[in-house]
Amino acid sequence: MLCPLSINALTNKGGNMQKTIARLIMVISLMLLWQSYAIQQTKYKIAVIPKGSTQNFWKAVQTGVNIAAGASKDIEVIWKAPQ
Repeated sequence: MLCPLSINALTNKGGNMQKTIARLIMVISLMLLWQSYAIQQTKYKIAVIPKGSTQNFWKAVQTGVNIAAGASKDIEVIWKAPQ
C-alpha cells in the first residue's frame, strides 16, 4: 500500500500522476515503434571489387554473387569492376 507521502513525492513537480503515466506510455510506445522500424530497414550492402571483368573466373564470381544475393532480399551487391 502506498502512503500519501510517496504519491506526493511522485507528483510534486507541478504535474499529476496521470500525465506522468501517459507520457511514460507514449515514450515506451515510440521506442518500440522506432525499434521495429529500424529492424525492418536493415539491408546489407556487399561491395565486390574484382581485379578484372573479362576473365571467366570473375564472370563466374559475379554470377555466383548475383545468385546468392537474389536468394535474400536484404542484400544489395555493389559490383565495381575495372573497365
